[in-house]
Amino acid sequence: MNRDNPKADSVTKEEKTVKTKKIINIVLNVLMYIFLFLCVVAIIMTLASKKDQDGAITVFGMQIRRVLTPSMDECDKTDVSAFEIKSLPVNTAIFVEVIPEGPQEAN
Repeated sequence: MNRDNPKADSVTKEEKTVKTKKIINIVLNVLMYIFLFLCVVAIIMTLASKKDQDGAITVFGMQIRRVLTPSMDECDKTDVSAFEIKSLPVNTAIFVEVIPEGPQEAN
């Protein structure tokens, strides 16, 4: 503490609060711009996605599907020993790679 000039301590405290406020402002601005960028990317991906004839949306060659029946549950009649996932219960979401239909899509 500076005993000769008490105003010097108060000025440094004020400068510190001003600098702290500026840093917080900059961080908040950066976070806001990152959030806006992610929103724009999400909108572009939504608009650029293609719908299949059955209504499934294709994004980057992948579709998300849901298991509707217990046909993918583990049972005695199927050999699933070669697979990592042994059973897919009803209402499980899975990603499916879309096979290209024509020569234009294959390239």
